[in-house]
Amino acid sequence: MPVGWEWMLAAAAAVLSPADELTVTPGEPVAATVEGKPARLLVGSGGLDRLTLDGDFVVAADIKPTLLIGGAELSVAGRREFEGHNRTLMLSIAGQRRKARAFWFDGAPDSGVDGRVGPWGLPQARVTFVLAPRRASETVTRLSLQGDPNTGSYTGVRLNQQGVYLSFAVEDTGRLPVATAALGA
Repeated sequence: MPVGWEWMLAAAAAVLSPADELTVTPGEPVAATVEGKPARLLVGSGGLDRLTLDGDFVVAADIKPTLLIGGAELSVAGRREFEGHNRTLMLSIAGQRRKARAFWFDGAPDSGVDGRVGPWGLPQARVTFVLAPRRASETVTRLSLQGDPNTGSYTGVRLNQQGVYLSFAVEDTGRLPVATAALGA
């Protein structure tokens, strides 16, 4: 029987199975269940990692906020933008389940899907964003994401002996010329 570090490594290897990785195409919703109700969720890399539900889905699924502590607010640059609600519920994606704290905000614009979640809010241990089909001549580059459920995800890279943290939204098709210029400088 393994002991010490060997046991911990064996336990980690046993926990991480191929089913523990979710592969997504940015901008395409994944099938999920939220509290047993079917849902279409966008998995994003550049936003909040907590599960954020669309108001229409919350009404249709009859989800109620937690009593007493079910309030929430979304502030941007110190200014309150939305009042909202929260509760812990069961989230299931691709056969993996976990309890997740879900948020929804009154008056938030319709997202066109039932909700959004970032990598740290997923039940899977790993997520792979497939940006484009891989050609035989190309190599795969993997960037480890860092963060936690209360932040957005970011990755660290080294450029000219300097460490830089990057946060990017692979699901966003907009251009960021200022950020691109700053990275190239």
